[in-house]
Amino acid sequence: MKMMYGNVPFKGLKVKSFGVDTNDCTMVASDLQAGVTAVARGKKITGTGKSFEFAQYGRTSLNFPIVIPANINVIELASTEYPVRMLYSVNNIKDIDFSSKQDIAKIIIDNEEYTISLVINNNMMTISCDKSISLEVFYGKDNYT
Repeated sequence: MKMMYGNVPFKGLKVKSFGVDTNDCTMVASDLQAGVTAVARGKKITGTGKSFEFAQYGRTSLNFPIVIPANINVIELASTEYPVRMLYSVNNIKDIDFSSKQDIAKIIIDNEEYTISLVINNNMMTISCDKSISLEVFYGKDNYT
């Protein structure tokens, strides 16, 4: 089948590439995670930025203790069903004392907001919420925070 652009055969247009124009891209190597590659301003760049070493990613039930390493400084929560808003950024979560229960996120279900709390004792992390939900948990060590 011939491909046409109007009444001109496509190969007659001498199009060599449909590449993405990256000439106006402002990304630099430090904006990318270490080791990741991208194209910016027509050149390939390799990331030199943050490099997360997540110890685990997975679903968890509420009020179920998870064994964690002692040196974590990154905790992120997500849900595939509902929006989750973290109350702490990655940069300041390492300054929080989680030996007592701390509110770390909010989740919105049917226009109602519920608090997600976390406690860490003896390398065991327990997440709780007033509403029964399944969460995705990311935790580990960010060497750049």
